Amino acid sequence: MADRFTQTQNITNDESQSQLSLQALVHCWRMENPEFIAAYNHCIETEGLPLEEWRGF
Repeated sequence: MADRFTQTQNITNDESQSQLSLQALVHCWRMENPEFIAAYNHCIETEGLPLEEWRGF
């Protein structure tokens, strides 16, 4: 029974580490690309969302 608990705990730890790694990558990308983010946001504000006219909701 301890082996099954250890395996579950390891999977949970791996998932937590993967989530933290993903969050770190997103944070770094955002810090390195503020100009792109601002330009993209401006484009969305002025032109709307891509394919918005075909949106069904």
